[in-house]
Amino acid sequence: MFYAGKTSEKFAGYKTAVPTWMKMIRPRMAVYRRMAVYQCMAVFLMFTGLVRQMEPSRLDQKPVTFGGGLQTNYLLPIPTLHEQVYRDRKLEDPSKPPKPESALFNFAWLTAPGTAVFLSALASQKADKAEQERRHKRRHGPS
Repeated sequence: MFYAGKTSEKFAGYKTAVPTWMKMIRPRMAVYRRMAVYQCMAVFLMFTGLVRQMEPSRLDQKPVTFGGGLQTNYLLPIPTLHEQVYRDRKLEDPSKPPKPESALFNFAWLTAPGTAVFLSALASQKADKAEQERRHKRRHGPS
């Protein structure tokens, strides 16, 4: 049921006994650490979906803002097109005067799927670095 591990500095000359179930769990823990990226990504994707539901459906409505005036999406005018083009006379309403067409790009940075993937990669990288530091301290002692 037990196997003899490496000699410990705490108990000079004695071998520490480690239960076999711990030997069996270690490979599973490595799998769970690899899955942490996907679990983190799932949380960020759910958050993205919730924010997407709060966003307005039309571009003329006010966008969702967070603390500090940070918006979920920005309307950016396309430089050479915005309000520079008019509709054809056959397509416009004759009762209204002609007006220039707007050309706005909806930059929805927070609700884009790539944002959730990028944030989960950053979070998992930070968690992996902390895990590596913890392992290093466990093996070599505090520096």
